[in-house]
Amino acid sequence: MVRNPETPVQPRHSWNTNRRISSWTMFNLTRHSHHHAQGEVPYQDLRLYPDAPMMINGYLGTMIIALIPPLWHKLMTPKVLAWDREYATAEERELARAANERSGVARLTKHGNVADEGHLQGI
Repeated sequence: MVRNPETPVQPRHSWNTNRRISSWTMFNLTRHSHHHAQGEVPYQDLRLYPDAPMMINGYLGTMIIALIPPLWHKLMTPKVLAWDREYATAEERELARAANERSGVARLTKHGNVADEGHLQGI
């Protein structure tokens, strides 16, 4: 997930989750996209954006998965590539391609040209 730092953060630039325990324990941080769309909304009133990128699990589960890099990459790489393909603008696709190449993650570097839809089939 990338963006030009000179452009405003939009709801599509943040991961969300619909996990209740994460919402309760993290004061609706799970509604991150709503916060980016309307920063003035109090945390308790934030709502889920159904079309926003979704995390692989709740925040707590995702933190645990992040401690196991092979599992993290197995679960997150398809999500990152899907974001590149489904949410990114043309400029962000180019930024993503460069970031993917620099990552050293084989599945990301293999699919460095995220603009090539046919290249991403079967991921």
